[in-house]
Amino acid sequence: MNAPTTALAPTDRATAWLRRRLGRAVLLSYVCALFMPGPGIWLRHTHALPLGPLIHLPVSAAPCLLSLVLFSAGLQVPVREPGDVLRRPSALLAGLALHLTIPLRWRVVPAGGTDCLGCPRAALRPGVHPWV
Repeated sequence: MNAPTTALAPTDRATAWLRRRLGRAVLLSYVCALFMPGPGIWLRHTHALPLGPLIHLPVSAAPCLLSLVLFSAGLQVPVREPGDVLRRPSALLAGLALHLTIPLRWRVVPAGGTDCLGCPRAALRPGVHPWV
């Protein structure tokens, strides 16, 4: 008897195709950026999107790409997972606590003569960069 074959869904086939080629695509994009930096430099700046004769919406590539990554990551979450997190919120609360407290560690100046990074306070005058 022949073993039954399972046909992949079109989205699974597309995902598998992308995963097989992602490493090469990233390498190719870095090589292209090395020899043609113009498009990347152009993307770094904010551009105005005209929405009529008087309104120009400022658009930057970085927030747009970040929103695309977060949107596609959100599509990967199974439907019942957010409900499970809300029923047992310990991981969510721990992540939120870390997210809120870690940045505070770098803003607090200890009682000694240095800041949190070990730089003397005298070097932190306006216009003086401590690492130069």
